[in-house]
Amino acid sequence: MISPVAPPQTGEALALTDCRVDELHLSDSGTVLDTQTQIELEALILSVLDQVLSTTANQVLPLLPIPRFTMSASLAPFGIPLGSELGMLNLVLRAEDNHLILEGDFGFR
Repeated sequence: MISPVAPPQTGEALALTDCRVDELHLSDSGTVLDTQTQIELEALILSVLDQVLSTTANQVLPLLPIPRFTMSASLAPFGIPLGSELGMLNLVLRAEDNHLILEGDFGFR
C-alpha cells in the first residue's frame, strides 16, 4: 500500500512529497536471511522506494491545480477585502481504497 502524505502547495499546483510505502513483502524461497539482515534490507528498500515514489509521482502525474478566485472591488460593500483570494486552505491528501481524496477548507487567503 502506498500512501501520499504532506501535500504542500507549490505555487498554483499540488505537489506530492513524502510518499510512504505502508507495507512491503519480500520473498525469495532460495535465500535465508537472519532477522537483523532482513530488517536492515527492508528499511533500505523502503527508504529508496519512498524517495523514488515522491520524485516519480510529480514527474509522471499531471499537475493538480489548486483553484482560487480573486475577489473584485464590487464586493467591497459586503465586507470582502479588495483583491483578496477565495480558495482552498489547509489541504489534506489521503488515500482511501483506490482513490486519492483532497480535502480542505474554503476561505480567504
